[in-house]
Amino acid sequence: MARHSFKAITGFEESRREKLPLNELEKIRLAAPHVRAAFIESGMPIAVRQFSCSVSPYPTIYGFHNAYDGLYPYLWFNNRATLVQFLEDGQLKLLLFNPIFPDLSAQAPFYQNLRKRVPQFMEGLLAKIHKSVEEQLAELGFSVGDINYVSYDHLHVQDMRPLMGVRDNKGGWLIEPKFPNAKYIYPKAEWEATINLHPSVSEWYVPNGLAKVSHENLILTEGDLLLGPGVALIQTPGHTPGNHSLYLNTDAGTMTFSENGVGVDAYNPENSRINSVRERARERGWEVVLNANTLDLRLLQYNSMVKEKMLSGPAANPEFCNHHPTSEFTTWFAAPGLRPSLEHGDVRHGNFQQK
Repeated sequence: MARHSFKAITGFEESRREKLPLNELEKIRLAAPHVRAAFIESGMPIAVRQFSCSVSPYPTIYGFHNAYDGLYPYLWFNNRATLVQFLEDGQLKLLLFNPIFPDLSAQAPFYQNLRKRVPQFMEGLLAKIHKSVEEQLAELGFSVGDINYVSYDHLHVQDMRPLMGVRDNKGGWLIEPKFPNAKYIYPKAEWEATINLHPSVSEWYVPNGLAKVSHENLILTEGDLLLGPGVALIQTPGHTPGNHSLYLNTDAGTMTFSENGVGVDAYNPENSRINSVRERARERGWEVVLNANTLDLRLLQYNSMVKEKMLSGPAANPEFCNHHPTSEFTTWFAAPGLRPSLEHGDVRHGNFQQK
């Protein structure tokens, strides 16, 4: 197990100790403005670039938690990776957040079962695979060996064996790690929940995706952490037990990244151009609409989305907050009448420095 020297971010301790979700929510509302102000004072990362890994379908009944009653059974996700360069104790570091490898994610039972229901000739219409993570890193001037940290907001549809590596009985590599110099950062609650997988959520996990992975570069975290100026990981449980959000301070303002919600229509449903989403949220008194494929911790997820909404602040269009889903609801030709009210698109900030 690896160690870290990241600094703890204070402010949400009282809310996390609350047993009643409503009390937790109220304490989040009180703490978030102070946490955001202190985070802005920490500075900014050197550079941020996002790139698309794939576009894939997702049931609207999950994406909008039964708030959508239109014609389309699926919406489409733009699955993005985020590369962040920052200073850690004066040293240049690279964090790669949510790098998606479509061939690995496709092994999750949900996608295996979906493919069985779709004729093979139609697969190209339902999904798009972009250039590989390795190719897109190279276009930014980096290789897999340059990455210092890798993290995911949660471990749905991820296979960590090719990324973290698997040792053989003699200490050699049975599977060599894709990012040979990286440490892998996960909340302890996420790691433990994935190892001890409940059958009700197993379709969203690659079978044996953590089996026998090397732990030598594994960092398990608790609480909120400042990795460097303007770069943090904030605990936002709910979508999964250990979900956490990337938090950045950029030229375009503060922004959070996770898959607790699918897009601006989920975080600001009162301003959604999707009529049923706006009206159902109003009728039910929801200020956010959950990404609801797993609802074990839905009250915590609601609270975490409010936290993200308040920490991120307003987007360029002030009708919406500056939360950027790691898998963002996007416009897709197979659902021409189902469009997001706003797409944030790829984040760009600063210029990368070579080590």
